[in-house]
Amino acid sequence: MTKYTYESIKETVYKDTLPSGLQVFIVPKKGYHKTYVTLSTPLGSTTTTYEKDGNIHSIPAGMAHFLEHKLFEQDGLDVSQQFALLGANVNAFTMNSKTTYLFHTTDHLIECITLLLQFVFHPHFTEEGVEKEKPIIIQEINMYEDDSNTVIYMNALKSMFHEHPVREEILGTPESINTIHKEILEDVHQAYYNPQEMVLFITGNVHVQNLFSELQKVDPIVETSATKPHVEDIKEPQTVFQSSILQEMDVHMSNALFAIKLPTSTFPKKPLMQHELTFSILLDLLVGKSTHNYQQLIERGVINDSFGVDVSIEKDYGYLLFGSQTKDPNRFINEIKSLLSTTVETGVDVVQFKRTKRLIIGNFIQALNSLEYIANQFTKYHMLDGDLFEVLTIAEDITIEDVYHMLAIINDTSYHSESIIVPTKKDE
Repeated sequence: MTKYTYESIKETVYKDTLPSGLQVFIVPKKGYHKTYVTLSTPLGSTTTTYEKDGNIHSIPAGMAHFLEHKLFEQDGLDVSQQFALLGANVNAFTMNSKTTYLFHTTDHLIECITLLLQFVFHPHFTEEGVEKEKPIIIQEINMYEDDSNTVIYMNALKSMFHEHPVREEILGTPESINTIHKEILEDVHQAYYNPQEMVLFITGNVHVQNLFSELQKVDPIVETSATKPHVEDIKEPQTVFQSSILQEMDVHMSNALFAIKLPTSTFPKKPLMQHELTFSILLDLLVGKSTHNYQQLIERGVINDSFGVDVSIEKDYGYLLFGSQTKDPNRFINEIKSLLSTTVETGVDVVQFKRTKRLIIGNFIQALNSLEYIANQFTKYHMLDGDLFEVLTIAEDITIEDVYHMLAIINDTSYHSESIIVPTKKDE
């Protein structure tokens, strides 16, 4: 067992690897009643291939999400009900780069972990079950096709990316779902649900040594397989695929997303977390709710309280989003572009920069009071070769020059695209 101590935030992480190869991280938190547990695999919607017997095979779009659904069925039993009987709440989610299974409980921790490991590592797939699941997933896909928030977001991704699978729906398409069968489900599970590829994270009021001893007893036994993960080398151009996508939908007000594709391969060789934090500071300086820019946009009716920003940076892609409901989408997008170019010319106020950095650091420290936040974010950054508890140190190292460097990059219009939803025109 290895112990990592972070004096500045008074946190301790214990790490060990079970005989199966499963990495385990424990963050003890005294005084808490609940314990949060996550189990994550690097299989996400952007995972497109696996290797079997020396050959590379394609993974259908939507496979990671489909597999997540199927694992909750064990010989006709509902896993959620089994957790409920133990007093625990269980859930799962599929993201672009990972799938995570999680539960929280106040009691029966080892029993819950045993159940989690059992249903994740020892699935029960049948052709009948696979075929039964397909119409359920396809219905879910069709439902999201009518959701304007999903459509505008996916159109933004499609406008930015030429080849990268992030432009594909996490749920897949009806066509891709219909290609899934029992054998490929088993192959992908064997490749990516291998304990050596996965991370178990536990945080709560636990006795670390006793917990590790108990985990040794429930370590999953998985047969060796000739199937393993394969990372596809995606040739994605730095510039956007197209500058704009406009779509009519049954909405009351237009919605606009201004998207900036990040040329991550050109970034300085620093931790991804540092780039993410730098952009978080930059976005807050540009349009944070306490800024003059934000107040002006509100007062002039360019945006409303639906306005939001987002930064997403993974190992092989990244983007920024500015979005709002608006009466005039083109005006909204032009205003954001103008703010970017003006800030490049006028610069950033040093006092505001320092204040914003302190605010982000303060928000992070406050978030550490949430077990759910720690459980979800620790694994996210671990899979990006980062460390959640290094955020404080990394944030302190960010300089105003780092912000200027990124600001100059995102002002390049070849990285800009827009996704707009407008109300369907009524027939006269």
